[in-house]
Amino acid sequence: MRADIPNRHIPVKYTYSHVEFGARADDGKLGGMNNVAAIRKAKKLSQSDLAEMAGVEQPTISKLERGNESVTLRTIKAVADALGVGVSDLFADRSDAERAIIDAYRSLPDLRRKGWQDMARAVFSEQPQDLAQEDQ
Repeated sequence: MRADIPNRHIPVKYTYSHVEFGARADDGKLGGMNNVAAIRKAKKLSQSDLAEMAGVEQPTISKLERGNESVTLRTIKAVADALGVGVSDLFADRSDAERAIIDAYRSLPDLRRKGWQDMARAVFSEQPQDLAQEDQ
């Protein structure tokens, strides 16, 4: 944390946020903070493991996964860092297909991820007209 930023408890109020930020585990959606649980499970971590890695208590991880509004931005950042993802990944809403691909990728060892990255680069390097023809 930068020294010029004061250490303050800043609660995140899901009711005042936009889109999927405040999605709760019991609302039937997998968006919002439920991405924490999905990422954690893909990495085969328990809530206790993640809590230790992020420097917080296990009930804090549980609150975060349920979308509890009392979790601070500092905690969200610590959890994202512990999971090796950006903060935005914790909030992003994804389709089932995207989620399956991302979960599969995250569960791979680093060496196997390189193959997926090479494949993605090859797909993205195709000419736009080639991709348009495949869609038809």
